[in-house]
Amino acid sequence: MSTITIRRIERADLTALLDIYNYYVVNTPITFDLEPRTLAQRQAWFDASAGEDIHRVYGVVTQLNNASNALHVAFSFRLTGTQTEVGRKTGRFWDVALYEKPMP
Repeated sequence: MSTITIRRIERADLTALLDIYNYYVVNTPITFDLEPRTLAQRQAWFDASAGEDIHRVYGVVTQLNNASNALHVAFSFRLTGTQTEVGRKTGRFWDVALYEKPMP
């Protein structure tokens, strides 16, 4: 099995991450964004958060998504709760599970 390395995002990653994210915006309820993001928007987001001291990271997972739930647990995220019907997309309301992980 391959080893997975988690690292801080780099500016060079933005185009690939944007392509992945926008696929899910357009085709799924995994994100509640309705319009794809632009590279300029992602660059502004990156610049605003670059160099921040990250104390905790959070995951918000549209339910039911057993694979994503398991992935968060495998990476030591802790389930902190579930919010019901907080997002609406594709003609229905969706629940989300909230995950949290303290950073070293």
